[in-house]
Amino acid sequence: MSDAPDPATAQGLGRIEVRNLFPTPVAVTILPDAETLNRELVQTILAREASHPSTQHSNLGGWQSSWDFADWGGPAGQRVLDAGRQLASQLTCDRQGRAVRIEWVMNAWANINR
Repeated sequence: MSDAPDPATAQGLGRIEVRNLFPTPVAVTILPDAETLNRELVQTILAREASHPSTQHSNLGGWQSSWDFADWGGPAGQRVLDAGRQLASQLTCDRQGRAVRIEWVMNAWANINR
């Protein structure tokens, strides 16, 4: 048993309840050629890991690439990034529900966790 104060009742605030008032929607899709893309991505990402040190961001104990995956991810990486832009564009609209054209700016990287 810990002697630390219960964070839910610390500072005399009473019980704290967190509600997700503004949740982030997550869209999921599977690309038709996912198995082939994944095989190619594994080779590309492992080669990058072997030739470049890990960045130090949030991947404690693993390897994380720099944020320029679009530059070195090869054809399979480009296919995945293109699909992501297409999906985001398809799901983005103005307040009246009309499609909008957005010039997406993307940071992409790879993580390896063993």
